[in-house]
Amino acid sequence: MLKRVHHIDYLVRNLDQSIAQYQKAFGIEIENRVQIQGVDLAYFHIGDVLMALISPIDPKSPLQKQLDEQGESFMHMGCEVDSLAEAVQEMKAKGVRLKNEKPRPGLKDWRIKLIDLVDGETNGPTIQLVERA
Repeated sequence: MLKRVHHIDYLVRNLDQSIAQYQKAFGIEIENRVQIQGVDLAYFHIGDVLMALISPIDPKSPLQKQLDEQGESFMHMGCEVDSLAEAVQEMKAKGVRLKNEKPRPGLKDWRIKLIDLVDGETNGPTIQLVERA
């Protein structure tokens, strides 16, 4: 069912500092930086995988709480599937809990639709199912 890793999101305290570190260490070029849904987000590609650095803007947000409690860390990864509708039916048949069954859009320039699994369903990383729009 899972075809490939589409994106990996990493939670950081200071986006400017993180960008500078990634540029210095790996020579990456930030493709876009946006403020959306209470976060400051910058992303770039490693091969065909999107890497997003995310820093919360709102000091009372759940992501800020996660950052305070766990520090800078891996947030989740998005895994591409051929069909979200088919993936949802397969997951439900297996008893996997989903946060949502109705796809939501990703960032406009990512041209994807997403569905989130409930935290803890994978005994580790949070997973988003991704279908290219």
